[in-house]
Amino acid sequence: EHDDVTDNSVQSFYGFIDSDLTNAPSKVIRRNSASSSLTEQEVKVVVTNDGSQYRIITNADSSADGWYMDLPTTGERIAYNPITRDGRFVFITLIPDTDPCSAGGTSWLMEVNPFNGGQLTESPFDVNGDDKFNAGDKLEYNDNGTTKSSYVSGIKSNIGINTTPAVIDKSRSSEYKVLTGSIGSTETVLESKAVLSGRMSWQEIR
Repeated sequence: EHDDVTDNSVQSFYGFIDSDLTNAPSKVIRRNSASSSLTEQEVKVVVTNDGSQYRIITNADSSADGWYMDLPTTGERIAYNPITRDGRFVFITLIPDTDPCSAGGTSWLMEVNPFNGGQLTESPFDVNGDDKFNAGDKLEYNDNGTTKSSYVSGIKSNIGINTTPAVIDKSRSSEYKVLTGSIGSTETVLESKAVLSGRMSWQEIR
């Protein structure tokens, strides 16, 4: 809606265990109370590396009922359906320009653990550009005066607002996310696969 671009209320992403979805609204209400049954995940810091901006998120233990993550940027929201890919939640956020006639704005491509909404145990992005996904893709950040390193969970768009990405296989261990942007350009992000695809082994039967 036209008024959405001026709505700066905090938007959130939720994941619920589907054993009793009829109680989901009450769980939302209780999320910040002492009796909350939802695990909170949050964006800890944004780190710039080689011209790209990345988000590092928390990885709190999962709860019995689900989790939530507040989107930290003013006006940030989710307007496109997330996808489940190789045991991950992949979703796009958008931060609209305040000018309703503009194609401006930006997005974040996020990948999280679907079971607790937290950080993945491997790098989803080839941060250092070596065509591999390992500890070399961790980034350092300052955590209350202590330098730490961590895998990232989100990358900021360079082509405006994105929609749900198309996925193209590259190899058994990697794939491309192809994004279209509101400025009329496309962007391709190399990512790891959580599960190897294709034939894992074979046996000849005589």
